[in-house]
Amino acid sequence: GGLKLDGLNSSDVNTLDDYEEGTWTGTCVTGSGSITLNTSYDDGGYVKIGRAVFISGSFAISAISSPSGTLQLHGLPFPCGDLAVNAERAILNTALFFTSSDMNGPAQGQIAAGNSYLAIDNLNGRAARQDAAAFMDTGSSINVGGWYYANA
Repeated sequence: GGLKLDGLNSSDVNTLDDYEEGTWTGTCVTGSGSITLNTSYDDGGYVKIGRAVFISGSFAISAISSPSGTLQLHGLPFPCGDLAVNAERAILNTALFFTSSDMNGPAQGQIAAGNSYLAIDNLNGRAARQDAAAFMDTGSSINVGGWYYANA
């Protein structure tokens, strides 16, 4: 079954046969130390249409313990698909609010093949990347939105 466009046979590769809506629960993973999300504000939403997964969410930080190094937001509803030559890599809209004053650039969230998490960086100047975990504080929030490819 599924939605058929232009009278296509349901076994045709162009038949839309997958639609799903739901929520996902985020968790933070850091290079060292820890970041804890507020359990009242740790869910995001998603819509999956075919292989395209559209996500959104706002995640509030309730506690930190000397976080440093990488910052990853885990719990995406599906692993990122594996296409040819890194074609699956996606940059998702990511904003970090109420961070420490030392953060001096916009945030970027990236997902790569096989991963079910966003790797979040602070972009400083001309694409110099800085690990974002150290800039987070109690009361900060991570806001994400965008889409990526999942496996068929």
